[in-house]
Amino acid sequence: MDIYFANINWHEVLGSCSSVDELYNKFLAIVHYAISVFVPFTCQSEAKIPLGIVKTIKLREHLFKLPRTQQRVEFIAKLGRDISKKLLKNRRQLESRLASKASSKGLYRYVRHQINHSQGIPAIHSGDSVIFDDSQKSAEFAGYFQSVYTPDDVKLTAAPPDHIPPKQITPIDIYELLCKWKKSSANTSPDLIPYVLLKQCSTGLSLPISIIFNASLSSGTVPSLWRSGILKPIFKKGDRSFVHNYRPIALTCSLSKMCEHEVNVSLLAFLRERGILPPEQHGFRHGKSVTTNLVSFVDLITKLIDSNIPADAVYFDFEKAFDKVKHSILARKLKTLHCPAYLINWIIDFLSHRLAQVQVGDCISPPFTTPSGVPQGTVLGPTLFLIMISDLPAFCKTDNVECFMFADDIKAVSSNYACLQIFIDKLAEWSRLNELPIAPHKCNVLHFLPAINPSHAYTLNGIIIPDSCTSVRDLGVTMSNNMSWKPHIANIVSKAMSALYCLFKAVKSRNPNILIKMYTVYVRPLVEFASPAFNPTSKMLTKQLESVQKRATRRIFLRSPLLRGSTSQFSYSDRCKLFGISSLASRRLYFDLKLFHQKLSGDIDCNFELLLADSKTRGRSRKVIIPKCRRSTRRSSFAIRASSAFTKLPRKTQVVTKHSSLISEVSKLVPN
Repeated sequence: MDIYFANINWHEVLGSCSSVDELYNKFLAIVHYAISVFVPFTCQSEAKIPLGIVKTIKLREHLFKLPRTQQRVEFIAKLGRDISKKLLKNRRQLESRLASKASSKGLYRYVRHQINHSQGIPAIHSGDSVIFDDSQKSAEFAGYFQSVYTPDDVKLTAAPPDHIPPKQITPIDIYELLCKWKKSSANTSPDLIPYVLLKQCSTGLSLPISIIFNASLSSGTVPSLWRSGILKPIFKKGDRSFVHNYRPIALTCSLSKMCEHEVNVSLLAFLRERGILPPEQHGFRHGKSVTTNLVSFVDLITKLIDSNIPADAVYFDFEKAFDKVKHSILARKLKTLHCPAYLINWIIDFLSHRLAQVQVGDCISPPFTTPSGVPQGTVLGPTLFLIMISDLPAFCKTDNVECFMFADDIKAVSSNYACLQIFIDKLAEWSRLNELPIAPHKCNVLHFLPAINPSHAYTLNGIIIPDSCTSVRDLGVTMSNNMSWKPHIANIVSKAMSALYCLFKAVKSRNPNILIKMYTVYVRPLVEFASPAFNPTSKMLTKQLESVQKRATRRIFLRSPLLRGSTSQFSYSDRCKLFGISSLASRRLYFDLKLFHQKLSGDIDCNFELLLADSKTRGRSRKVIIPKCRRSTRRSSFAIRASSAFTKLPRKTQVVTKHSSLISEVSKLVPN
């Protein structure tokens, strides 16, 4: 098929087109014709069971229908045992194949599918009735999602022309992008072109795609089909039987995502060059993450606690923030920032007159308009949202108040009650001007140092923000008002133990190497997420975290027929060495040192106390100084903990530019 596309004179075929829609429709017609000619139509079986086992199952079902005799009953029982053995062997072979692949995504999907057997969306409550039919479910979701969007009566106008020419995309650019594109199976796309076809036919399709993209960028218009999306309801939290506990994720055209990628690269380059995105924003940005957000926040709080200064943190929750972004306000901000005109016009056309349909199972709802919002699931959506709220920190800037952001998750910290209330009032005003409502009942206040904290009440639009008592969940980490990590560690250990139980119940393999890989893919990340923010120094908490891996390695020993009898002869450290894994404490120390090293080398932007002094020692231009502290809370924070560990590293390791050399040194600092 790639040769077929390469032999087409695309300049001649597409040269007579007068609009981007005509270009795209002609391209689609050719690709769809090629698919009908070259791609065989087959029905993929949901259960990939070998044909021999299928025949045995059918034979057993046939024998059940015949008159019962003693000999036939015994033969049916024997067939049942044979089927069970063959199915078990087939499952183990499948698990072995998945574990042997370099990528762990397929293995994770397999484990998750085996554990979560429920398929699709359950019965949905609609008023006093319950909906079971997928067609009615899709209509119910469509009605709810449509009610979330905000009508925008302001007509969007094109940006005035400027001297910046549209970006020219070459066939080589498209080819390189397709080569880097992640592998994907056939997808639900409005244009019916799967990613796998674009990737495998990248040589022949690079030229026509570049022609379409250049025409779209120069004219500031997108094909109509690119403004269509299929919404998949993705569960957030709460009761699965209520539609308001789902978020709409858009499945858009394959080529639309590729063009969005090119626009996004240009847009991010412009934002970096002008320094538009605020340093407080940690979401969807290079060099920033959930970990940098939490480490910066914890560093500030522990410094205040160490100085015996009570402080309050207010957590804000925007109501359906991504879906309520008004296109007119976003367009105005893009123009105010003097963004290139061709990018503004393309983005305006991309967001205007969008249509969506909700898919539940095989049923799709009638199309409806989405007059507001940046589509979730698109490449450009996160960047556009960051632009929408980029002026928030400057607008709300208040003395003695620190702001931390991760996309639409915002928290403000201050030791001054009056200043923090002023910040809240400014945020309420920003919310009103930008028409992004805040849900006061979903906001929280956390009072640190509760013994001496007066626990002031804060109001948002005249409504008292509820206190969160002793803890609040912050970007997946349980934050306590005394900065103790006991609640968080108890929570993640409980989840990891449950996941470990489900893993060994669902997986049939007895191969230790396969089981270890499944553990590292499905269970271990639960106790390592954002570990630099909470890595404990307490032996009790360290032991509690380590118990997850201790149980996992012991269960693997008990399952393996070759190792089962020698469990008592191998200690936990011996089991780790045998399976080729490090202790969880060693890995957390490595993550600490890696983040610290990235900060020193300028690879990340993370605010924590880092003291450097000039050094006359050969090989060291600057020396890390361990900050002084009085309380154990501050002593266990990342800044103190990582600085202390870093100074213990050999000199040659401290000055390396690659993080891989840290691994061998970490194992020397913390024994298994």
